[in-house]
Amino acid sequence: MVENNPEFRFLDKIKYIFTDPDFFFEKVKEEKGILNSFLFYLLLLVFFSVLGTFSYLLLANLAGSDLLFLGFLSTGALFFGMVGSIAISFIYAGLVFLFAWLFKGKGSYVDTYNVYAYSMTPYVMGSVIPFLGTLLLIYFLILATIGISKVHDLSKGKAFAAVFLPAFIVMGALILFFIILLALLFRGF
Repeated sequence: MVENNPEFRFLDKIKYIFTDPDFFFEKVKEEKGILNSFLFYLLLLVFFSVLGTFSYLLLANLAGSDLLFLGFLSTGALFFGMVGSIAISFIYAGLVFLFAWLFKGKGSYVDTYNVYAYSMTPYVMGSVIPFLGTLLLIYFLILATIGISKVHDLSKGKAFAAVFLPAFIVMGALILFFIILLALLFRGF
């Protein structure tokens, strides 16, 4: 029976993330280490990134675009996007852990990473559809709040703050990065 097994099968994880996140994240507390959640996230990331790239290339081909050039750009973007997503997963989980710790959370960094990796499931799966992935970031915040509340034994309000504040910091850092990049690119004009 699935309920007695803290290590769900791959499709069970997806099912419970969407249908019963409270139950799912209660069981995530029992996972040891980050290997299961990391491999789950990596597999989803690779599959849906490749699927999204092929979909984009197919649409570009149907529209009459230069497929070879787009294929080269898409392959590079695919690789760097996945590497960046993996790096961000560890950094963001660290920031969430820091805030959860500041709010007197009881969980570990491993617990926090597991919540991040699993909470990203809807976003990663939906990112192949333009604009849907962006909307699913809101659902990520909801899932991560539920998960952080469970694994760190925090109120939903504190868990939301622990999840939202790093998102605010990351978005601010990205905006600052692009402003600096644009300033450097256009300073000669």
